[in-house]
Amino acid sequence: MARSKLTPWGHADAIDEVGQGIYFASTPSHGGYFVPTALLDAIPEAHQARALKWSGSRNWYEEDCEWASVALAFPHLFNEGQREAAAATMKWRATRE
Repeated sequence: MARSKLTPWGHADAIDEVGQGIYFASTPSHGGYFVPTALLDAIPEAHQARALKWSGSRNWYEEDCEWASVALAFPHLFNEGQREAAAATMKWRATRE
């Protein structure tokens, strides 16, 4: 991932490593988190399926809602405010399902 700038949303303007091989990539139109295959077991299957639906890949979690799956699976890589926002996002999403 670190060498590739290709994301499901086009070429990345910026790619930042969050930790453990997880990256955040932003493009002019969108962005999201890349989670390496070796770490996907930490993310529930249903969340991986949503990532697949929205990005075409179980490895990419878009920045609007699916990012919360990454933050909750790897809380040590996110600050308190981000973890709270992730929990709120998941709660909001649960009311829509």
